[in-house]
Amino acid sequence: MRHLLGCMLLLVGSLFRTAERAAAKDTIKWEDDTPKIEVKATGLFGRTPAPGLRNSQTAPAGSRARELAVDNYRFDWKPRWNFIGLGGAILPFALESGDESVFGIIETLPQEGAPTSSIIVFMNLYNRQLINYLVMTGEDVRKFCYIPFSRNIVGLIKAPYDKYEPEPKFRFQTIDTHSGSRVSISPWLKTPAVAFCCSRDGRLFAAFGNSDKIRVYEANKLSRGFTTVKAVADPVALNCSADGRTLVAAGSSQVRFFDIQQQPMPEKTLELPAFFHPDKLVLCAADAAQFLVSVFGGPSYFYNGSRFVKLCNCTDADINWSISERRLLIGLPQKSVIAVYNPQNPETPEIQFRFRTLRPATTGKLFKIISLPGNGTGIAVLDRLGALSHIYRKKHRWVKNIIIEPPKP
Repeated sequence: MRHLLGCMLLLVGSLFRTAERAAAKDTIKWEDDTPKIEVKATGLFGRTPAPGLRNSQTAPAGSRARELAVDNYRFDWKPRWNFIGLGGAILPFALESGDESVFGIIETLPQEGAPTSSIIVFMNLYNRQLINYLVMTGEDVRKFCYIPFSRNIVGLIKAPYDKYEPEPKFRFQTIDTHSGSRVSISPWLKTPAVAFCCSRDGRLFAAFGNSDKIRVYEANKLSRGFTTVKAVADPVALNCSADGRTLVAAGSSQVRFFDIQQQPMPEKTLELPAFFHPDKLVLCAADAAQFLVSVFGGPSYFYNGSRFVKLCNCTDADINWSISERRLLIGLPQKSVIAVYNPQNPETPEIQFRFRTLRPATTGKLFKIISLPGNGTGIAVLDRLGALSHIYRKKHRWVKNIIIEPPKP
């Protein structure tokens, strides 16, 4: 009996081992073949402790510069996107705040075998000093917008490349500029937003090129979904008015205005000049009654509240509106000319000058025109080689100085 029991136990054990070997033979072990590369934030930037340095006190209370400034540190940064084509950084985006107090620049560094990283640098335009930067290690930041009355911003982030899901993905991310922490993150988007902005009550409005709908998020609760309102076809620009009442959307044939303080949002539509497809929109009045639209390589139009006035036949990279000077600023492609228009007489330029030939001479092409706060303080120009210049009028001539010089190759 004992012999029979022992044989049965041996048979069961043999069958178990055979099944175990068969299972092991049929099991596929997946291994993560993603390169184990540590992403380190290195670059031409630094943060030096400076007890008693009050960066926030050099801008008026309530300004974006005052909100974003970090005290007790001195910030240093030199751009390096002049190494494009030689494995260096790129400049995807730069944005001036609506109150002319702060200027933000994104510098992005693609890294071989590792996720792309970005840095966002903030400059106080009252004194042209750096007041903070965000190092976004392993995150590819494409655009951002300011949130009024807040130190937070909303960035559009591109996901790292995934060979198993090669289609690009994007998401919104609300970031605390003081701590660098992520306040809120949206679900992944299949297409990037072509334009987005935030209202004074903390709503994020986003437009997408393949849709005539505007998505409306809560900037601090991006994961809770969104609502939609119908916008213009092929939207290219969104902007909220300074008085906080109006959202303006520009597309291929129309400009649409929404009263965002009412629900549902009342709207009105203005037809653009025939065959005009703008790529930029700048509001020139606190209530959005006047605005400037342009297209790169094409004309610029100023809407004065009753009609469209053509300012020029060919526009260079950027346009802007100076709140303090109440002037229209337009880049012209003829040897890097900047033209200044008076909205009361927009038929011809009031002033024109070549910003690259003003001493000290620079060679970079126009990337951004920055309107500075304060009457008579001039403007700033960011070029594609990394030079940031301050241009102002001294007696009867225009002069400039270099705020930030690009590093030499």
